[in-house]
Amino acid sequence: NNFLPKDVCVNGVFSVSDNFDARRTATARRYRYLILNDKRPTSLWRDRCLWVRDELDILAMKEAANMLIGEHDFSAFRSSHCQAKSPRRRISGIELDHRHHWLSISIESNAFLHNMVRIIVGTLLDIGRGKIDANQMKAILSSGDRKCAGITAAPVGLYLVGVRYPEVHKIPYQCGDWLVIQ
Repeated sequence: NNFLPKDVCVNGVFSVSDNFDARRTATARRYRYLILNDKRPTSLWRDRCLWVRDELDILAMKEAANMLIGEHDFSAFRSSHCQAKSPRRRISGIELDHRHHWLSISIESNAFLHNMVRIIVGTLLDIGRGKIDANQMKAILSSGDRKCAGITAAPVGLYLVGVRYPEVHKIPYQCGDWLVIQ
């Protein structure tokens, strides 16, 4: 780890076959977005979380997030630079954990489109701020139109916390429990 960039850390090494491809072999990925929801920013977490000073309606955000679970066409949540052949993705879970002034949004999917997590989080934040009604999430999803979704949230605060592989590769699924709000 001494030779790696400061934001990269190796937690384990596993033997795999020669045809193993870390990106294409994965069956699921989990991202976590960390948000400080407070009137004041923090110097310690400044470059590690998104700071949102607005009061958020967490229940509305959870209600809207649950509408994204399942297999859908996520065209409304993809960047114009996305090169994916198909916009269909399967979200297996979305969790919003709100404690004190911290909010973490975890999303697990079989795959993600370019900026998909950031656009989902931006849309959920717009819902939390009352700019978009939670009931509109299904309409946004079915529209397939990027202009209907919310802003693209900044990249600060976004973490890849887990990658799942088929059991044949014997790679344990570690889900970034270190990034849990206490």
